[in-house]
Amino acid sequence: MRTMTLPWIDGPVYEVRTPADKTRGMARRELQDRVSRPPATFWHNIAEADETWWAFLVAQSQIATGFDESPGDEGEQILKSYIAGDHVIAYATGHGAVGWAELDGPGSYRLLPLGHEQDLLSGHNRHRLTVRWQAVAPKLTRAIPATEILRRFEISHPLSTSSRIRKGDPEGLIRHLSMVFGAPAHRQNCEAVTCPDTPS
Repeated sequence: MRTMTLPWIDGPVYEVRTPADKTRGMARRELQDRVSRPPATFWHNIAEADETWWAFLVAQSQIATGFDESPGDEGEQILKSYIAGDHVIAYATGHGAVGWAELDGPGSYRLLPLGHEQDLLSGHNRHRLTVRWQAVAPKLTRAIPATEILRRFEISHPLSTSSRIRKGDPEGLIRHLSMVFGAPAHRQNCEAVTCPDTPS
């Protein structure tokens, strides 16, 4: 709690911060800290655990966030906090890890206008960032479940849209995802130097 002086009020005014204010402040600081760091591995929740949505994200080489669906909100901050060299492990709630991607930084970020042809969720999750999928589950039902990830790699499932994996063996999980799922269909049967980053 801190005090401030307002000229139209006689005496000090006390500003009270609630637990929710503290949580939001911690989240903002974490996002700010991300921009001055080496590349890292993050969980990224795909938001909607739906097969059509997952197939779309893979085909369009995207990850997405929602929140207020407005410029400058937490959804935009999350996607813009990723840096070149980061890895994201995609997580579908109720299923598990469904793939991983490499990032080139926030330069491809965009907020889709409402009603855009890629607005598949009726106005939700319109913040988008282009990624390079390296391994993806063909179906959400093929996901690596959270219990197996915890047992084999000592990594807990994510509790938020995006969270840095600070404990356990994220590199081991990435290798496992690559072994189990392999490259997306549009990246198969082509050399790494000529394979397109996005489907044509």
